[in-house]
Amino acid sequence: MGKGKSAAAPKKGSGVLTPLVTAGAVLSLVVALIVAYNAGLTRVHTAQRAGARDDASGGGADDTGRRPAQRAAPARAGARAAGEPRDAIALQAALREQASAEQASAKQTAATAAADASACEDSNDSCGAWAEAGECDNNPGFMRGNCARSCRQCTPPPTSGPLAWMLPPLAGVDWAALDAADRDEPPPSDDDLARHCAVASLLSPLPIRGLHVVCALPSGPAAADRSAPPLAGARLAVWRDADRSAGGGRPSHVFRLPRAGGGARTMAELLSVLGARLRFEWRGAQWQPPAWFTPDGVRLLTVAAVSNRLGSGMPLCVFEGGQFIWPPGEVDTARKVALPDGHLATIRTLSIQPIVLSIEDFLQPDETGHMIQRALPHLAKSGVALKDHDLGKEAKEFRTSSQFFLPTDGDARLEDVDARVQALMRVPITHAEYIQVLRYNHNEHYSAHHDYFDPREYASNKHMRQETKHGAKNRLATVFFYLSDVAEGGATNFPRAGGRPPPHDFFDCSRGLSVFPQNGKVIVFYSMHPSSELDPFSLHGGCDVLNGTKFSANFWLWNEPYHFSSPHRLRAFEAYRAKMWALD
Repeated sequence: MGKGKSAAAPKKGSGVLTPLVTAGAVLSLVVALIVAYNAGLTRVHTAQRAGARDDASGGGADDTGRRPAQRAAPARAGARAAGEPRDAIALQAALREQASAEQASAKQTAATAAADASACEDSNDSCGAWAEAGECDNNPGFMRGNCARSCRQCTPPPTSGPLAWMLPPLAGVDWAALDAADRDEPPPSDDDLARHCAVASLLSPLPIRGLHVVCALPSGPAAADRSAPPLAGARLAVWRDADRSAGGGRPSHVFRLPRAGGGARTMAELLSVLGARLRFEWRGAQWQPPAWFTPDGVRLLTVAAVSNRLGSGMPLCVFEGGQFIWPPGEVDTARKVALPDGHLATIRTLSIQPIVLSIEDFLQPDETGHMIQRALPHLAKSGVALKDHDLGKEAKEFRTSSQFFLPTDGDARLEDVDARVQALMRVPITHAEYIQVLRYNHNEHYSAHHDYFDPREYASNKHMRQETKHGAKNRLATVFFYLSDVAEGGATNFPRAGGRPPPHDFFDCSRGLSVFPQNGKVIVFYSMHPSSELDPFSLHGGCDVLNGTKFSANFWLWNEPYHFSSPHRLRAFEAYRAKMWALD
């Protein structure tokens, strides 16, 4: 696929949202994003976490106050050229630079915080792209002062009125007229839905919170009617929460978008319109904004990209939490995903609540053996991040395994695994922790637990609350590798699968869904809903190993850039972005 386009990108000019786009607006946004693409992520951290433990909790921000690099800007002393890989010496220099700038940036951050929050605007057209690249965390001193809107530092919108949640609001839109037009138009026929909305594989028998499936309908008679509201534009059908059980499988919402002149010309405005129609919940400025994706995970960055695909008949997915999650469909739904090495992996749905997927043809035996051999000399007893009500307890009361966080950089086999996980999950590898390799001997286990960090359960842990941004940042998904066969026992159990209540015995593996170990098997489960809310049904445990030894590994992905980065991961992310982020 070419840079910025998916393999199946439709031809330009086919979009039904063309009235929403002006050439100048698209051109300016494209230029801004291209400039930002040439800017490297500036913060890297390759140090292995001391005292390996189950739950990573480090990660202070790189609060240097540096302006994100642009090609037109003079180069800093010692700075690398855009796209140039850093070697170990440069990495150490970057870390020293970060440390020396902390005091000055703290003053700048304090001054920024004291500024008038009501004047919440971006001062640079590249702010949105910088924010997507992680600069809000990497360079908060500059970004909070100059890109407050893109970094979600704006004060909350008003709490009353039908469009109170919107950021930014749209001026000049006659919402009453649009609502009247929606009410007056006949609902789409089953025939229209069948012809124009091929969404069956994206819908589920249960609501998938925060995943909304969208398709474009024929404009209908109101579009040709001279009495129609002048701002009436494209007509969309939406299945809120990808739920086919409501309304007999028909869309939950059908509505028009404003036309050009008073309508949405940027992605922020388009998402505002959608959020106003669906009444998205306002969760706070620190949460990621919603994002548009194709069903196979291409991130759409412009209104033109959305328009072209809807106009070609492709249904799209809107994720309120801003990150892609594979739509589970129904149990046993299967799809093929191309991996960087050229072969196809099969994703199969094992559970909808929580979302649990099995991945076939992903790991090879030589790779699982390599991970074990790399980790064996370093294995140490596993720890846990204790919740407030468990303070004072020992880790062995919950888990009895051994573990090691295995860095991937500098190891060609593990770098290949990195690239495959990124391609599989449609989440940048810069969001990943290192691979946590685990060993369970006879009768060892891990009681049922969540992989996310609920800030309400860590109220006394200031560092954890900061690490998770009080709930806005968290582990999104677990890619779980089985590195060995086990003669008996050792299953991964999801006791709340299917909507079951919390268990009384957190060591009981007799209920819910159990996945049994097999060398090379991979499963994926999500700790967050597509809305970015934590999913309590993702509770899971490692059952007793009754015969043999179990080796496995956690590959955790966060919903924002994480700090276990490396030159390899930065390069892999740049390649992924060029392929999977679409401008048109």
